[in-house]
Amino acid sequence: MAPATPGKKFIRADDLRRVCRDMLVTHDVPDDDAAIIARCLVEADLRGVETHGVVRLPHYLNRVRLGLIKPRPAIAIDRVTPVAASVDGDNGFGFVVATRAMDEALAMAAEYGIGLASVRHSNHFGMAATYILKAIRAGHMAMVFTNASVSMPPWGGRRAAGSDEILVAGEPEARKEAARAVTGIELPDAEIAALRQEAESLGVGFPATSAIPYTA
Repeated sequence: MAPATPGKKFIRADDLRRVCRDMLVTHDVPDDDAAIIARCLVEADLRGVETHGVVRLPHYLNRVRLGLIKPRPAIAIDRVTPVAASVDGDNGFGFVVATRAMDEALAMAAEYGIGLASVRHSNHFGMAATYILKAIRAGHMAMVFTNASVSMPPWGGRRAAGSDEILVAGEPEARKEAARAVTGIELPDAEIAALRQEAESLGVGFPATSAIPYTA
């Protein structure tokens, strides 16, 4: 158990996964899919990417209530070629759709040495490293790409753009999991929101731009 920190409460990862899974199930998300989403959210928190962790769950559940995310999507996978697949997420949870896509890519890679899966009709999929780590743990190197809504200007710019992300990873010699995200925006809006909230709690301001590097 981590030492006590003023203003913070700590909970065991397994307990947190269970709470998240239960909340998702009450929103008509199937048990298996709820477990995937809960695992992804808690994994982000455990890696220190708190902006993409459990803190986002209320937002996702609200989108379900608004009909913006389907809790039970009919995900369709089309093998366009032996090494390329097209995944239609049917507007389901991004975590579930992306996990299915990576599973498909890994299955093709295991048989043919390479696999590629594209995704459409999906939603925010959380921490990009989740899917790259899945490949690393299966003994593969991988690349993950995603687009994003227009939200922040690139470094040195004035006009907002989407923080489209590229994530590349392999298995280092030390066999330690490592992943690096590359984005045209130095600090994603979710990171800024979290830092601004922390700054306000300390009675100080937080600038609109920053040169803090971002690691998934």
